[in-house]
Amino acid sequence: MKGLVKNSLAFLICTLAATFAFAQSANFVTKIIDTQKITYGQAAYFICCDYGYIDETDDESSAVSALEENFPNMINKLKIQQVDKVLSAKEFSFMCCQAWDIKSSLMYMIFQNQRYAFKQMKAKGYFAANTDPSSTVDGRKVLYIVSDFAGDKKVEKKPTKASISTDFMISR
Repeated sequence: MKGLVKNSLAFLICTLAATFAFAQSANFVTKIIDTQKITYGQAAYFICCDYGYIDETDDESSAVSALEENFPNMINKLKIQQVDKVLSAKEFSFMCCQAWDIKSSLMYMIFQNQRYAFKQMKAKGYFAANTDPSSTVDGRKVLYIVSDFAGDKKVEKKPTKASISTDFMISR
C-alpha cells in the first residue's frame, strides 16, 4: 500500500512539473505571437530552440548567448548588443538566411548582407513587394517564417574526412 502511495505521489509531482515547464514555453510563444515588434532575443530564441542549443524553458538572454556561440559570423555582421532591441525586417531576414543557410540568390551568396537577405526573403514570398526593409516584423509573421524553416538545418558542421582504414589489408 505504501509503495502505491509513493508511486502515485511521485507520478503526480512529475506530471505537475512537466505541465509547468511546457506552460512556460507556451506562454512565451503566445507572448511573441501577440507582439507587434519582434526583438533580437525573441528571434534568437526561435533559432536556438530549432537547433536544440537551448531548452524551450530557457529565456531570451540564454538564447542570445547560444546564438553568439554558434553563429559568430551572424553576430559580427549584425552588431546588435541589446537582447530587447527591436529588429527590422532586413535584420530578421539576415538572421533567417544565416541560420538556415538560404542561399539561392547570387547577390546574397556574394555579399551576404542584410539588404540582399531581405530581397531574398521577399523573392521567396515571406514579405510583400512593397515592404519597407526598415519596418518592424510582428510575431505572427515571425512564427510563420520560422515554422517554415524549422527543421531545415543545412548549416550542420561538416564531417571531417575519415582516414583510410587498413584493417582489411592482409599482411604477407
